[in-house]
Amino acid sequence: MGRSKFKMAANNLISENEFYAIAFFGIGAATEAKTKAYRLSIAGKEIKDESGIVTKIEPVQNSGYTISMLQNDFGQHRLPNEETARYLLRATQSWATLHRPELKFQENEMERFIKELSRNGKEINRENGKPLHPKIRPAVDAFLASDAGIAFTHSLDVKQIANINKNVFTPLAQTPLYQNSNRDDKIRLLAVASKTFNQNESAGKAVVRAIKQGRHHSLNDVYQHIDSLGGYLARERPRAVEGAEIIISLNKASPNNPLRKEWERILENPLKLPTQRKGQERKEYDEILSLFFNSHTAIKTIQEKDKAVQSHSLNADEQTVQTARHRSQPHPILAQLQEQAARYRHASEVMNSGNQAEIERVINEFASNPAAQQRFAQAEQRVAEEYAAREKQLAEQAEQERQRQETVDNEPTRHVAMIRR
Repeated sequence: MGRSKFKMAANNLISENEFYAIAFFGIGAATEAKTKAYRLSIAGKEIKDESGIVTKIEPVQNSGYTISMLQNDFGQHRLPNEETARYLLRATQSWATLHRPELKFQENEMERFIKELSRNGKEINRENGKPLHPKIRPAVDAFLASDAGIAFTHSLDVKQIANINKNVFTPLAQTPLYQNSNRDDKIRLLAVASKTFNQNESAGKAVVRAIKQGRHHSLNDVYQHIDSLGGYLARERPRAVEGAEIIISLNKASPNNPLRKEWERILENPLKLPTQRKGQERKEYDEILSLFFNSHTAIKTIQEKDKAVQSHSLNADEQTVQTARHRSQPHPILAQLQEQAARYRHASEVMNSGNQAEIERVINEFASNPAAQQRFAQAEQRVAEEYAAREKQLAEQAEQERQRQETVDNEPTRHVAMIRR
């Protein structure tokens, strides 16, 4: 892969592409779909009999059946005439006709299946948790696992992200709270507001409205507003923050960290159709997705990659010093400085990386390690002593040169005096 063309803004602005990544990866992959984007699922419990057949559904509150990275809910996002579920089952039927004819539905079954798939949680409970007809899920899941199904699912994500953009990102970007926040807090604010909107559009709009009206003066105020809503909205808010922290860690990782490089390449087109990512690009995409799927270990993984990069850089520096020593014999002071630079360059890189967690780690490590402090002090003392010795040597050489030059300058006068005699 070539060098990424994407460059994050040097200022505090969040680009539209970055927002798309926050929504798709930070909200979708990290908190909504995990690994179930491309199969039918439901928030709640599916009770099965001994043979593994679902006999009853116990949905969480008003949740219905969902698909996609942002878990588009057929019960919540249904258009007039249940069009979303209708489109899915029609697409499934067309695909099955060509590829899996044994999974096709009978035409007289379609309307009933559409209504079953379009139920929300309350409707499912009114039907005593009646599960889907057993023909629906095998056919739909097979379709969703295909390239055509992934494209169908991804189109729902793109549409929902455009909806979140319109109702969350665009209005929030015009508020003083957003504009006066630092870059990291902008990401956190967008994440929690987008998550709330994706789960419950009315609640999400209320959060945005409160920010626009100036009723919230800090990010914590927004957190408290969402937490006060209780239930699944309060429970999921910290997970949205967790997704945001992964993005922040990727943004602040070492420029040589392979995960940061992969992330920057993804930011060039975060909503690119997954099936259009081939070869190395697809491998990198899957690696980044895995970080968000495993959000509880993601930041540790990023930090470990940072340490590996820094260790490699340190070793390379040491090798460079050794090679230079074989090529020539530099002045002892220069050699000492080179060794010191190689030894402590990794710490310097961390201090300039902007990664606050790593900076604090290095500071704490140095502050709590008397041996390291002593070695550093001794090294500085040696350099200072050698520098003083060198200065003294140079001063003596300068004095000798001055005396020699004075002798040369006085030579004509001495000759004139001898002639006069």
